[in-house]
Order: sequence, then C-alpha cells, then structure tokens
Amino acid sequence: MLVKIKSRGFEMFVTPEYSQGYSNFEPLTSFFALSIYDEKKIFLDIGGHYGYYSTLIGKHKKNSKIIAFEPTKESFSIFKKNIQLNKLDSRVKINNCAISDKNEKIKMYLPEGISGKSSVYKLLTKKYTTQEIVAYPIDQIINDPVSIAKVDAEGHEIPIIKGMRKTIDTNKELSLIVEFHPNNLISAGYKPSELLELIKFLGFEIYFLVDYYWFVSKDFKVSETNAIIFKIDDSDEWKNILSNDGRCNLLCIKKEMSINIYRLLQDLYAPANNQLFFESDSINNEFDKKTAECNFLKNKLSLYMNSFANKYNNLLYTDQK
Repeated sequence: MLVKIKSRGFEMFVTPEYSQGYSNFEPLTSFFALSIYDEKKIFLDIGGHYGYYSTLIGKHKKNSKIIAFEPTKESFSIFKKNIQLNKLDSRVKINNCAISDKNEKIKMYLPEGISGKSSVYKLLTKKYTTQEIVAYPIDQIINDPVSIAKVDAEGHEIPIIKGMRKTIDTNKELSLIVEFHPNNLISAGYKPSELLELIKFLGFEIYFLVDYYWFVSKDFKVSETNAIIFKIDDSDEWKNILSNDGRCNLLCIKKEMSINIYRLLQDLYAPANNQLFFESDSINNEFDKKTAECNFLKNKLSLYMNSFANKYNNLLYTDQK
C-alpha cells in the first residue's frame, strides 16, 4: 500500500512507515543540495530509494539533469511512480542497478518493512528477503560533467567512491553528499574513519550535516539544537559529535573550489550583517572555527529556515517539536 504525501514543494508516494519522515526530510542537506547544484551539469542520485532528492532537484531546478540508481525492485518501482507523478521523466533517468567499484553481481538483503535499510550487508536483526543485483562502477557509466554525487548505500559507500575515482578527478568542481552512518560501516567490515580518510585523500574538505538533533552526542552539549553543521579536520572527530546510533550526511567540497559555506548561508539567506547560526560573538567570514563554535542554535536556525522557506515557497520547514 502506498500513501501520497506533500514534501518540499512536491508530492510523492511512499509506504506508510515513511510518510512522516519524508514530509520533513533532511532539511539542512536539502538546502545544500539545492544551493550548490550547478544546473549545467549532472546530479547523481546513488541509492535513490523513493526518489526524494531526484524529485527535489528536478522540481526546483528547471534545467536540471539527474541520473539516479536504485537497486531494489520495489523501491525502484515507487521511485518511477514519483518521477511520473511530478512530470520529471524528461529530466530524471532512473537505473535499476547497484553501484560499486567493479562489475559484479551482488546479493542485496531487504529487511521486512524497512526498505530504506536494504543493503549489500545484513545490517539489522530482522527477517530478510534477498535479490541478486548487477552492480557497475560510476566510472564506466558517466562521461558527462557532474556537479553533485549524492551517495546513500547503507554501508557500501567506500566501494562506490572507489569506483568513481576518474569521475572525481575529471570533474574539478564536483561535490559529494555522502551518508555517514558509523554502525552501518562497522557492520560492513569498515572503520568509520576509513570513509572520511578516503574522501580527504581525494581532495575534499568535509562538513558534517546533522539534520536532526537527536543524532548528536549528549556530551557535546547541543541539546537546544535542531540541525548542526561542523567542519571536520580529524577523522576520529565524529566520535565526539554523534550519538551511539547517530548518523549524518557528509558535505564534501573540493579544496580548490571557491565555495565558502558560511558566506553561502550568510549572504544568500540570512539578514544582512546579522551573526546568525554561531555561538561565538565574533565570527569571521572564513568558516574556520572549531567544532564547538560551529553549531546552529535552535532559535537562530528556525529564523534562518523560515527565511529560506519564504524564498522557496515553504520548501524547507524544520519544526521538530
């Protein structure tokens, strides 16, 4: 059974267990995906599930070109319905396959009732069904310029990124948005720091985008926060930031790019000369403060998100009470 929900400026079909989550999905990550995406290039949606990010970009970026990958048959079918529902067939190409670091057939484990946790690995102690899926590396599929690659693969992010080394090297202004879920990576046989070190090795600066305050460690003293951004320098720094089952998205920006994250927020969506978002009273424009100074305060974030929502016709709404 599917239900139709309203999300950020569009409608989409979801299974009932996702009706609330996708109504207010990842507000901070959604903001950056829209702000940084260059419509002259491709948006790659790797692990698209029901098509939230493809639809978000497609509906609000009228000249966008999106290539998406969803390996499981059930989620692919719903993804396709959402593209048709929003009349995006001409801009979104969906592929029913997996992405990895080589051509291979892989077994996907599909836990009952949680389609978003389907993975190459057994991540949950639930009943599973399995599907055999063909996988390809991005470097063998994509030749056109890419602006953003969004990667959400439930622990399989490292092989996917290894399989797109040529794409990363060729596209000097490519950015990555990558799910960082330490427990999934550990279940898959990786150290969480391996993913961060790989991304840094490939020439990116990393920002943690924590969309929901409950994924932040209580020891980090941000209980008044709705969504948080941190610039990461140490690959083990996540241990002090995320809760035991915490997760976030990594915003990965090439070091040579001229994107200044703080200025992007300040100049585009904050009132002029207003020191929003930060605890520190004296913030320069280089976004180079330590993590403790780079968390959004709840009331200030709400101010910011309200101004952003007005600009994009209620696109982002972050009241999580």
